[in-house]
Amino acid sequence: MKRQPSDILRSWIALGKGRLKYLWFLGLVLYGVILWRLGWTPIRDTVASIHVWPLLGALGIEAASLWLRVYKWRLALGPGQSAARLCFLSKAGGNLSPGRVGEFAPLAMREHRTAKLGAWILLDRLLEVAMTLALGILGFVALGVDENGRAIIWIAGGLAVLLAAGVLSTRHRAIEKVAQRLPREGALHKLATTLASVSRELRELGSRAPAQVAVTLVVKAMDLAGSILLFAAFGAWPSFAALAVAQCIHGLTSIVPITPNATGIPYLTAAAFLHTAVGIPIEILALAVPARMLIANAVFWPSFAVGVTRRR
Repeated sequence: MKRQPSDILRSWIALGKGRLKYLWFLGLVLYGVILWRLGWTPIRDTVASIHVWPLLGALGIEAASLWLRVYKWRLALGPGQSAARLCFLSKAGGNLSPGRVGEFAPLAMREHRTAKLGAWILLDRLLEVAMTLALGILGFVALGVDENGRAIIWIAGGLAVLLAAGVLSTRHRAIEKVAQRLPREGALHKLATTLASVSRELRELGSRAPAQVAVTLVVKAMDLAGSILLFAAFGAWPSFAALAVAQCIHGLTSIVPITPNATGIPYLTAAAFLHTAVGIPIEILALAVPARMLIANAVFWPSFAVGVTRRR
């Protein structure tokens, strides 16, 4: 018996959840080693100097940016389409799966398995990644830390490939011609027909791309502003450019199958950059990383509980 795409997707997400316990353990071990090397005194002094109001500001911005992303989904899918529920299911699946493939989790539900939803999840991923890469390039240029330009070239190359893939994915007529040449009873014909439907929806969604790009830029800027307030709570003031680069590094690390967001490893890689390139003390980073994770989870999961219980 052939497995359906939804069954394969569920299996992949389940595999990611099974691996998480080991990846969590690896992240905790790395964090424990860092704390042990630092010692208790600098950690205690940093905790004693925390300012509460910037932390609350970071919490507020985190909540606002999350629900603005929900609004972006509603803008794309239209009213009455359970946009909040689908958005939270997608983001939760992405955090808990290798390579963030779990962001397509809503398609595992038959009632929501449409070409439009598949096209939007794909487009939203493209927009989020492209904006992260673009801001990362601008951050590298502003900081001047990439003297030979290799990092900029690699990131720009990835951005160009991403944009090219986005443009090619809207060529539904070419995909339809391929489908017509395939045997109608075969699996390849069904796959090509499905891809053509998704491609048509991508083209339709692309007509509203300027608004989606604008909202994506705003939420990314809010993410950076929240990070600035978070570090301000510990007495550090990294620049917008430095955090844009750190966010880019974080995003690139989180899409690697063995280092999803939930492991904390993407946060550690971004922190390593902020220490080596910007000079933020390790003790501040050692507390800012878990504080960032706590804020993100404190906002996401209660919002998730609200969002998934509201059908519309």
